[in-house]
Amino acid sequence: MSPRFTELPVAHIAEPLPPTTDSLTTDSNMRILIYILFAVALVATTVVLLTPAESVRHSSASVRRQPTVKAQRNTIIYKAINDGDNWHIFWFFVLAGMAMLLPASPSLRTGIIVLVALNAYSLSTEVIQGTLIPGRSFEWPDLGMNALGIVVGVTIVLAIRKGKGLTADYTD
Repeated sequence: MSPRFTELPVAHIAEPLPPTTDSLTTDSNMRILIYILFAVALVATTVVLLTPAESVRHSSASVRRQPTVKAQRNTIIYKAINDGDNWHIFWFFVLAGMAMLLPASPSLRTGIIVLVALNAYSLSTEVIQGTLIPGRSFEWPDLGMNALGIVVGVTIVLAIRKGKGLTADYTD
């Protein structure tokens, strides 16, 4: 007589499969890639923020802009791309998002650390621009746009990872 399906032990059906070495290797490779990308983005941001103004103007002038129709210049996308403040938001959004992906399970505490660390980095680059870099100056609007990018980056990553159950509880 064969055993019926309901007679199988429930514990064997409900146990999750142990992680395979392939999935562990892929996860560790992804973590290494995130660390490398974060380091590259941080170095690139530092180089751009600490470049003398004359070099920035010269390189910007050498870029040939595509001709646009006057109506295109009034679109939201055109204005967003060509507004200098939006680049501050974008770069610090990317830095904050990548910084939030560095720990395996970021929490609200991680978000606060990223907020404080990247805002301190932003403040220090603005102070250096205002004191040591020729043709550059400390600008409060730049600092505000950097902070906005950081807040948005941290918030989005926490919301996405929390929604997918990939982050620690907010109460830690």
